[in-house]
Amino acid sequence: MAVNLLFNLQLGGIKLDHVLGVGRFSVVYEGVWNDRHVAIKLLNPSARHSDLPDMQLAQRTFRSEAQTLMDLQSNSKNGNIITCLGQGDDYVILEKMPNRDLHSFLHSHSASQGRTFSEKEKLLLALQIATGMAYVHSQQIVHGDLHSSNILVT
Repeated sequence: MAVNLLFNLQLGGIKLDHVLGVGRFSVVYEGVWNDRHVAIKLLNPSARHSDLPDMQLAQRTFRSEAQTLMDLQSNSKNGNIITCLGQGDDYVILEKMPNRDLHSFLHSHSASQGRTFSEKEKLLLALQIATGMAYVHSQQIVHGDLHSSNILVT
């Protein structure tokens, strides 16, 4: 897989460690930046080597998403939006969520693991997701890819 070519790469003071997730246009790594554990979202290396129109679409989409994250953060004190710590042309540095994404969290805390969620916990989680999305929509932004792997859990 092409994403493994970047494993443990040093990028301007950023140390990439292991892959947390792969999307159409990006790869998210766990890493270290300024002695802080972070998530680093990089433009997917395979997008860089695809057909020119696909590469341009990937770059535009990636950069637009990065700018949207920065804009949301600068306009909000909403605790339900991830903190963007910095960005470059082909990367975004994000706060690292200790429980990763909702999909992983639910599977690691499932009934088969001896854990069930109370109605109150389920409602609180749904309320936090709805609050974050309400803020995003109030900024005239449509997420477009909302699913459990794109919801991060603190």
